[in-house]
Amino acid sequence: MTEKKKAWDWASKYIRLRDALDFCKRMRIDISEMQLKDIPVRCCTCPKILPWFRMDAGHYYGRGVGGGSGAYFDERNINTQCKVCNGFRGGRPDIYKEFMLYKWGQEVIDELEILHLAGRQYQDGELIAIGQLYKEMFEKLKGL
Repeated sequence: MTEKKKAWDWASKYIRLRDALDFCKRMRIDISEMQLKDIPVRCCTCPKILPWFRMDAGHYYGRGVGGGSGAYFDERNINTQCKVCNGFRGGRPDIYKEFMLYKWGQEVIDELEILHLAGRQYQDGELIAIGQLYKEMFEKLKGL
C-alpha cells in the first residue's frame, strides 16, 4: 500500500466520522448507546442516510491533472457522500457546490480552487505526517 493510500484511508475515516458526529448533533440523535460503526450520517449531495462506515469521503475538487490536486488532503475539500453520488453520479458538482457554499462559504471555495489549480506532488515523508495527523484526529473523535 502506498503512503498516499495510507494517508487517504485515515483522512477518509476522520472526515466520515467528523460529519457523522456533526449530523447527529444537529439532528439531536443520541449516540451514547450506538456502536461506533453504526453512527449515521447524511450524504452531502443527496438525502441518503447510512452509517458513516458505509459512506465515502468525496472531494469537491478531485485529484486534478496528473493526480496532484493541492486541495486533495484539505479537510474543507472532503465531505461525506454516499457511494452512488461519489462514484456513479460524478460527485454531483452542482449540488456539491450548494453544500459547500452553505457549509464553508465562497471564500473557502475560492481558496480551495487556488490550491487545486496550483497542484501538488506529495513526498512520502509528507504523506506519512498527513496520515498520522488524520489518524490522531480520528482517534480523538472516536474517544468522544
